[in-house]
Amino acid sequence: MCMMGAMDPALSGVLGAAIGATAGLAGTFMSNVGTRKQAKRKERADSYATALTHLTRAAARRSDLTATGQTLLAKGDLPQWFLDLADAEHSLAVATGHSSPDVRQEMVAALRDLTTIVQEISKGPVQISPKGETVMDRLWSVQERVARCVVHDLGAS
Repeated sequence: MCMMGAMDPALSGVLGAAIGATAGLAGTFMSNVGTRKQAKRKERADSYATALTHLTRAAARRSDLTATGQTLLAKGDLPQWFLDLADAEHSLAVATGHSSPDVRQEMVAALRDLTTIVQEISKGPVQISPKGETVMDRLWSVQERVARCVVHDLGAS
């Protein structure tokens, strides 16, 4: 017959407190991990939203529409358009830094394309792509590429 000795009440209290403290710390740790993941996802979503806003603004800026449906950008609107392009390039760089590894290469490629467009505009001459795309067409291509990355990245997590 096996007999267990009575445990000292003080020792029982210390063991119970240690177990309770460990469980509390583990719960706090798990809660903090979840909160950090949510904050990181929100930061990623916000950076994507900012990049898409600036890209859309740069691609959509127009001053006039001709009778044939051609859109024009007036000389007076060029300074604001240059600011739009600078904002788009900066915000896309930030969003690329926040993007997940799944889409990072595609985001880097979009940033490279946008940087090429901005450099062509600032240095001249602006190139028509081999496909015959205008600068605005190329800006919309970058915007669409980033939008696909956003859907893949935020839809997957």
